[in-house]
Amino acid sequence: MVIRAPAGFGKTTVMLQMREAMTVAGIRSAWLTLDDLDNNVPRFASFIGSLFEQLTPSHTLAPHESPGGQTEAGFGLLERIANSSEPFAVFLDDFETIHDPAVLAITREIIDSLPPDGQLIIGSRVIPDLGLARLRALGQLFEIEPRQLRFSREEIAEYLVEKRGLKLQQCDLKHLYNATEGWAAALSLVSVSLARREDPRPFIAGFSGSNAALMDYLSADVLSGLAEAPRVFLLETSVLSELSAPSCDWLRDRSDSTELLAELERAQMFLIPLDAQRQLYRYHSLFAQFLREQLRRTFPDRVASLHRAASQWCLDHQRPIAAIEHALAGDDAQSAIAILSQFAQTILHAGRARLLARWLQAIPASMLADISQLRAIHLWALFFSQQPEQALSDLDALEAEVDHEVRHRSIHDDLLALRPLLLLRMDRFEEAFDIGVRNVALLIDRNAFPFSILANSIATMQVVEGKQNAATRMLEEASAVGAGTANPVGTVYSACCEGVVDLMQGRLRQAAARFRFAERSLEPALSVEDVSGNAVAGLFYAVVAYELNQWEDAGRRLRLHLPAIKEQGFPDQVIVGSLALARIAFYQGDIDGAWTLLTELEYFGRREQWPRAVATVRIARSRLLQLRGDVAAASRELEQADVPFLWERLEGFSMMSHDLDSLQIARLRLMVYEGRADRAVPLLRDARDRARQAHRYRRVLQLRILLSMALHAANMQEAALEELHRALSDAGAEGFIRLFVDEGDRVAVLLQQLTRASDQLDVALPTRGYIVKLLAAFGQSREESGQALALSGAGMAEALTRKEFQVLKLLGEGLSNDAMATELQVLDTTVRTHLRSINAKLGANNRTQAVSIARRLGLIS
Repeated sequence: MVIRAPAGFGKTTVMLQMREAMTVAGIRSAWLTLDDLDNNVPRFASFIGSLFEQLTPSHTLAPHESPGGQTEAGFGLLERIANSSEPFAVFLDDFETIHDPAVLAITREIIDSLPPDGQLIIGSRVIPDLGLARLRALGQLFEIEPRQLRFSREEIAEYLVEKRGLKLQQCDLKHLYNATEGWAAALSLVSVSLARREDPRPFIAGFSGSNAALMDYLSADVLSGLAEAPRVFLLETSVLSELSAPSCDWLRDRSDSTELLAELERAQMFLIPLDAQRQLYRYHSLFAQFLREQLRRTFPDRVASLHRAASQWCLDHQRPIAAIEHALAGDDAQSAIAILSQFAQTILHAGRARLLARWLQAIPASMLADISQLRAIHLWALFFSQQPEQALSDLDALEAEVDHEVRHRSIHDDLLALRPLLLLRMDRFEEAFDIGVRNVALLIDRNAFPFSILANSIATMQVVEGKQNAATRMLEEASAVGAGTANPVGTVYSACCEGVVDLMQGRLRQAAARFRFAERSLEPALSVEDVSGNAVAGLFYAVVAYELNQWEDAGRRLRLHLPAIKEQGFPDQVIVGSLALARIAFYQGDIDGAWTLLTELEYFGRREQWPRAVATVRIARSRLLQLRGDVAAASRELEQADVPFLWERLEGFSMMSHDLDSLQIARLRLMVYEGRADRAVPLLRDARDRARQAHRYRRVLQLRILLSMALHAANMQEAALEELHRALSDAGAEGFIRLFVDEGDRVAVLLQQLTRASDQLDVALPTRGYIVKLLAAFGQSREESGQALALSGAGMAEALTRKEFQVLKLLGEGLSNDAMATELQVLDTTVRTHLRSINAKLGANNRTQAVSIARRLGLIS
């Protein structure tokens, strides 16, 4: 459920009423009010985990705030949600504060994981980016919009006259309705103001205008009517985001806060209880804004001291993040530095890199000049928050000081590790390789975080350079460090690196085992390295799951982890994940979605100045255009992918992102589609042999498949079938599926021909079973996979209706459902009905397969 309303329209009140009703009905519920600080995966995941611990009393509750508090996350949390057997409801209020893509992705996955009796109630001032259109279409969304939260004239009369006991005439009620437009916050303040007036008419006639002006007017009126003690209390405590009697007493150096809070709640002064015991409150957001502005105007000299007192309270109650915020708000940089010196490392490892970067940026550089550890942490914060250019500039300055200042020697390892990592983040991989190998040997403390992250990154670089033995040695050392500490991140990165080697060398099942182990190893906890490590493991496992034709699992993992990869990952990981997700969308028939994902990667690459990301998008578009039959457009895309000097730079590097999607392979594939197969054959053989010499056996498989297609197109049928047979023999034991299917129905035709020639070519029984499995993946059932593709175009033409032919033709032109409905002057639902019928008759799983089969059968051009 989504409750959407501007501030003051009572969404929180409605949610509280819903929660009370659920409590009466015996339904467990948990509540979380969000703020800007929750745009962080570890923090958000920790709080969500805590909510579900509340719903499962056998688990221990997590603390309200902990800089390094850890809880389950990732698929462990999602599985726990999905397996909940009792009814429950989770309330997330003020969701408009959430904008981080990774946090939004987690929320979308939580929604998809909800069991039948689970509810997620979201309160937001804006429409949240949670894919609501899809949920709406599936009937899984209930929405309450602003117009539904407005008071009607009758409801205003009931509230003000019957509930509040005010003596008002119909003309007064009409004026109030017109002035407030049923705005709940304004009506609440109106009721407080009118309660102390004998004649309400002058007051009612005196206000009008915008909501903001009305709120200020009413708030000022309410505040001026209060006695001195509650009025000052409201102003002083407005600096707190959460209020309790003890915190208010500390802030004011008084002991009457319990009574004042009770008095204000009785007077309906916009106090919102945050717990069932009514011991923790917050002010309504609009009212809080008004109070803070009034505090600045009325007691300007007290603002800083109040924030400083709040900082000390938060620090004494293990809330260092809030303590730092208050210290900075109170212009007390010295206290902020003292707290940061104690907690910055823990906060960094809890994933709060952007927050740390903002804090340290706000502190005058002169005050940090002699504090080496905080300056190093600032660099790490910039690294983890995707600000490598600034970090590299600051690193240059700090290194110049380190050469001459003994006081900076404690951050020696940090500086050595950061430079190659920053260069790698900026995709300057040649420099990163050279400097990284040199610097890792100079690190002093091999049990510390800088060594762990650099060693694993160096091992990845060595894999890319083809130095497998050196990479193995580095991984063993990094793994030993990870095994000897409480943090398993080193072990996880090692497993991922070894999994990448396995995958590129064709050991698909071993790669899957390593990635799944790595992903599970980090599910119980999340730190900044854990988020990155968990996301990398999940992304690579998704690539393997896709290859095994497990689309749903692969897509779910990619949607969950790709935002975090874009935030904290390296260029190769971003490219691999984005391409995989676009490919899944394409083969599921979501052409627009695939193009959108590729365009997002293109612009992301431009923003980060990663030219190879942009070029790789061109290659991916070219491949998809070929499958849609638009060879001319595919050729144009490849021309634009040929960036000067780029592919020469990449020559000799075994990068995951270009293992299968290189410019050379794309050109060879295009030659086959353009009818130049005879010229492609020797080039493909040469490329295959070179890939085999480099032990890149996954690439060998792809080149064998392309070679068999080229030989078939060049009328060398026997050689084509022999090459395909070899590919099947190598791939069958590992279970490769998409490597064959993604090349389109030309491969399906070859598979059928090989089936018919199986006795002649001595095709083993396991390989024959593998062929049946592959053909099934092309869209036919196991029983029909031997005949469906052999249907003639004439026979199929008789099966399709005239309208279906029209839809099929428009489908081949790339039109969306809406565009086809407009062209044919029918409803969108009618188009979908025709598409289902076409897929059934052609034996296709989706629209892309339908077009491919129709073109092969000559039904469309």
